[in-house]
Amino acid sequence: MFVPSESDFDLAVQKLMEAGFRMAPWSYARGVDPQLLPDDEINRRINAKIPGYKMIDSNSLRFQFPTSFTCRERVVLIRSSYVT
Repeated sequence: MFVPSESDFDLAVQKLMEAGFRMAPWSYARGVDPQLLPDDEINRRINAKIPGYKMIDSNSLRFQFPTSFTCRERVVLIRSSYVT
């Protein structure tokens, strides 16, 4: 996980994209894009139990490593230093 300063956040995203990293369209907590999850009773209960994950999802971007990388890591998480 990287936490660049607010002023460097966009630059960090740009540098990762230029290096071949791809946006990972899924939630840190549940493996799917948080915007695709329905606003239903089940998801409200999950969010109530793990509010820290919802905060991470709301304040971060996730990137998949380029396919050319041979490493065990699967994702880079950039967290905003400005937390809402």
